[in-house]
Amino acid sequence: MIKRTAREIIVKEELLKNKQINVRVGTVENRDFPQTVYINISFWIKPKTNIDNVREVLELKLKNILNGKLINVLKDNYFFPFEKQNIYICNIPENFNYNDKSNFISLEIYLHTLNIKSEKKFSLNAKKNTELFEECVKISNFIINELEITEQSFSITKSSKKGNKNVLNMKKIEYTDENTFEITDQYFEEFHYELAENIKSDIHDKYQIGWKIAKTTDILSNKDGNKLIIGVIKNRKEGEINAEKYKITIEKIANE
Repeated sequence: MIKRTAREIIVKEELLKNKQINVRVGTVENRDFPQTVYINISFWIKPKTNIDNVREVLELKLKNILNGKLINVLKDNYFFPFEKQNIYICNIPENFNYNDKSNFISLEIYLHTLNIKSEKKFSLNAKKNTELFEECVKISNFIINELEITEQSFSITKSSKKGNKNVLNMKKIEYTDENTFEITDQYFEEFHYELAENIKSDIHDKYQIGWKIAKTTDILSNKDGNKLIIGVIKNRKEGEINAEKYKITIEKIANE
């Protein structure tokens, strides 16, 4: 089963100053009063023109944001007062711009929170008591603003494709809104759909023994078109009262 940890929050597009950038905020600990949180910012990037030593140029630009401007912003931050202990990571492929293709870039920032020492504690939550989450979004938007300078020389996009209008090698799934019954088309890369089909097959192979017989739904899409869903009903065994019901979700991720 592919599952995203409950400790991670995908920041909604409407909260970001650039909708072509993905942002996730999370913690490796429990979201209640975490001592450390992380911000992951990712995007696909491609030079607009020929640039000598292009990887080094990009790395210098990104590290100037993380190790320079961002450090100055965080020096007196109330929620993250331990600036010298923070960790900043810039992930750029070694073969950047190979064959003139777009490349997946991720920036990771690990921030130590005031929960380490403060008597007043803050949780990481996007729905209630959102102060810590909002500060992470604020920091993300600062980085996004700085990336606008990079966009003078590089094209930045949310995925490796130019949106869902390019449906070559994409799988179409119809989604029916349960309230309006309107049908919309969602597009997924073949990679994700094949993965879902393999999981369905594995379920059937595993449970077609004795009383263990599993039924699965067709491969479905969620409303936002960012997840594939497989519903599973595992029939009861002899002596059991109820069947087990659960679902498997496969989330769209950037595919390098």
